[in-house]
Amino acid sequence: AGKSTDFRRSRIVSKLRGQGTTTVAMIKNVAESFSNGEVEVLEHPEEYRFEIKFVGTIGVPPNMEDLTAAIEEIRPAHLAYDYIIIYYTWGEIAGRTWDELEVYTWDEILGGNIG
Repeated sequence: AGKSTDFRRSRIVSKLRGQGTTTVAMIKNVAESFSNGEVEVLEHPEEYRFEIKFVGTIGVPPNMEDLTAAIEEIRPAHLAYDYIIIYYTWGEIAGRTWDELEVYTWDEILGGNIG
């Protein structure tokens, strides 16, 4: 009851997308409903695992705890999984001066929220 409307909405969408037999597309849809961005699911069947790569967002997506709970509910029990989170590298922001960057917090820089 203490959760925001956006959280509750994304949880309902996740539940609807997570019904039926678990497929790569289902995992992708559920992860995208929580991350608000594009996601790739990379399969490694020989290792009995898959990876969820957040390609539509820079930094840690919001609501990772609830995403993990949703993935735990729908994933096959014999498969492990990992998250791949994309960050800016120093090379990608190296062309900017400190004066340009000082208007941002470290969380904004690491999270990709710089213009």
